[in-house]
Amino acid sequence: MCVIQGRIPDRVPVALHNFLMASRLAGHRLSECMRSGKLLAESQLKAWELFKHDVIMMENGVAASAEAFGCAVDYSDERAPTVLKGVMETLEDATKLKLPDPWDTFPLSELLKATRILRKELGDEVFILGRADQGPLSLSAILRGISGYEEIMVDIALNEKRELVEHLLDLACEHCVRFVVAQIEAGAHATSLGDTGPEISSPDICNTYIFPRVARVADAVHKAGGVLSLHMCGNSTPVVEGMIKTGADILELDHHVDLRLTKKITQGRATVLGLIDPAGLMLNRSFDEIKESCRQTIEIMAPHGGFLIGPGCALPYQTPIDSVKAIIESAKIYGEYSSEGSLKNVNEKGK
Repeated sequence: MCVIQGRIPDRVPVALHNFLMASRLAGHRLSECMRSGKLLAESQLKAWELFKHDVIMMENGVAASAEAFGCAVDYSDERAPTVLKGVMETLEDATKLKLPDPWDTFPLSELLKATRILRKELGDEVFILGRADQGPLSLSAILRGISGYEEIMVDIALNEKRELVEHLLDLACEHCVRFVVAQIEAGAHATSLGDTGPEISSPDICNTYIFPRVARVADAVHKAGGVLSLHMCGNSTPVVEGMIKTGADILELDHHVDLRLTKKITQGRATVLGLIDPAGLMLNRSFDEIKESCRQTIEIMAPHGGFLIGPGCALPYQTPIDSVKAIIESAKIYGEYSSEGSLKNVNEKGK
């Protein structure tokens, strides 16, 4: 909260996007853990006991809201839950969709249960980010089915059924509002949405269709007393300004963004979370290589606050424990602040 409020902490905090890895650490079958609030909470507590990171990011993937609307979802021991079939045959079916109640509808109710357990067990000792799944455009696309992203982009491009597109997006947005507020009510300090970045949806689509609706969600979260994080994969540099204008407190970004430009745009305006490559680096590189990447990222992003270090997207299931320990150690060594906001040890390579 110190960082999010624009103040200088003792060191750069660590946030772990680790729900798949946490399931492995706890010894749970992935297909069972992803369906159970109790097991999700147990796995996150197990990971926290091991790493003592500052931000727990609790979720079960990107299919929960879609399943709550009625989409068929596959639970596997090999990967995160995956949507098999949408609930819409045509765009006109948007008028038939009914909003699910997050408290009473599986699997949203299980995610809220996990948040309640974590807050009860940890109180304010750890910052709990109870994720609220997909943002308005991503959720709308998933509801259309496995080729939904292509279909909704065509719908937008043709602009022949604008009212139906807007209706679907508004319905998805209203669901997002309900779910984020429920996460805050369940005890999360913060919640988040993930939506399609400019590599899929273009900056113009982000600014026209996504960001105004995310702004509605941010307003609801703030009225509920919480913090909103907005995640976009890929090179989101062209829309960082738009992400800030939504009112999101935290921007979850991955390693593809232009770090220096992102720092310049966000400084004093929003907190950045992530930026460490979850697969190419964390899964396949050595402890020292990961530490050096973290050091370089901290050197650019951390001066004068506004940065939470961690994987820019979900850590793979098989991520080595030492890879995560490399992030933790890097934050302790290179992320230590002086009182005026400069870094004490970031230039000490190999320390």
